[in-house]
Amino acid sequence: MTNVESDPTSFLMLFVLIWVIVGGGIGAAIGSPKGRGGVGFFLGLFLGFIGWIIVAVIEPSGEQRLIRAAELAQVMQTSQTNQPPSKSSVDRACPWCAEPIKAAAVICRFCDRDVPPLANLDSLNAASTDLDELSDWLRNTYPRWAKEAIDIFSSLPNPPVYPKEWLGELCLRLGNGSDGKAAASRISLAFPES
Repeated sequence: MTNVESDPTSFLMLFVLIWVIVGGGIGAAIGSPKGRGGVGFFLGLFLGFIGWIIVAVIEPSGEQRLIRAAELAQVMQTSQTNQPPSKSSVDRACPWCAEPIKAAAVICRFCDRDVPPLANLDSLNAASTDLDELSDWLRNTYPRWAKEAIDIFSSLPNPPVYPKEWLGELCLRLGNGSDGKAAASRISLAFPES
């Protein structure tokens, strides 16, 4: 039996064996997902740390690129069929401060004001699609801007989903000094849900 400490040849062989396992093994492990395990083994074995860096930045093989493209196409197809609900169906804007709140919220967590639930908004707006009713409501609620708001509302090519909330937001913006047509163009027709 030879003692490793006393025999320099066996010490050198042990060192080479460990380096082949470590240096070449790490290079192969880095290059393997790219389809370049053999190249990675030899670069890691002969160049060490520099070889590992070269293997890390080397392009994947052509076959590996095709496999990744197929995987990506499958993921894209799966994600298109399993779309999560849109943010607008989960959240809506507070009619007072415009911060996003849950659709079922009755109090805004940002401004602490009461917010009508969406079920009530739907029934309120369904009953308020008549222009005369909207005009009366606007004259009572926002008398100063009611005429301009109704004129802008009447000129819209498509009516808003929630006419009262949309008109209320328009009047608030008019009260802040905004130009009427510019303000109207910036308010989504799905307001307050958008």
